[in-house]
Amino acid sequence: MRRKKMRRKKMSSRVFVCILVLLLIAKNASSQVDTSKAELLSTIKTATERILQSPNDAFYYGARGEAYYNLGELDKALVDLNKAIHFDRNNWEFHYNRGIVLYDLGRFKAAIDEYSTVIALDDQKSEAYSGRAASYYRIGKYAKAINDYTRSINLNKLNPATYYNRALCYSCLKDYSSAVNDYTIAINYSPDISMFYCKRGYARFEMDSIDAAVNDLKKSIELDSMNIYGYYYLSLVYRKIGKTDDFYYNYDKAKKNGLPKYLYIKDKHEQ
Repeated sequence: MRRKKMRRKKMSSRVFVCILVLLLIAKNASSQVDTSKAELLSTIKTATERILQSPNDAFYYGARGEAYYNLGELDKALVDLNKAIHFDRNNWEFHYNRGIVLYDLGRFKAAIDEYSTVIALDDQKSEAYSGRAASYYRIGKYAKAINDYTRSINLNKLNPATYYNRALCYSCLKDYSSAVNDYTIAINYSPDISMFYCKRGYARFEMDSIDAAVNDLKKSIELDSMNIYGYYYLSLVYRKIGKTDDFYYNYDKAKKNGLPKYLYIKDKHEQ
């Protein structure tokens, strides 16, 4: 779900490390690799040349669109993916990638439509359900998001991020028990992710499981000493149980690490 500061996610379809080589092999070859800026620019240059030679070939528009996306040029990526889909309407990867771009542009309803097209083309793509769920989440349709995350999990039970994202939706509906269950599954798969403990700790705090909440939030800080929300949520716990010194310490740590001002506690003294 969106969105903590993260590296730009890669699209799931073809990402070209060396376009001159990969264009010689089967067009449906697929890989997911880190691509440098120079390689992306090379991809754009070569794909553009190929488009001039074969202006109706969806493959080259899709390749160039991915490169633009990974350079952060979302509008150009969208133009190329529109072209790719114009020439190949039944390619689920083009639709999926366009859904990613639309999501990143904040066009969540359009992204939902795009992911729905992917599902209509192939209802076994777990990532399409997750993408649509994320879009539903962003427009506040948490029940629909949960339904899609559940479908995604049914197709791929090994992705901890999906359980984490579904847990966020449960929390938005104040179903903290279900949220804790999903955070726990995510932790079982990936026990070193600070935010998994952080969010489970907050859910446990909302359930008045104070000791469990403190343990989770301390673990989140142990894994990431810069975790703003670990300190912030821990300060809320200590505030609730009257441990004033611990409250001030963790709240001030959260502020020093960049706590958003809208989360400032109004009755806290300003140093």
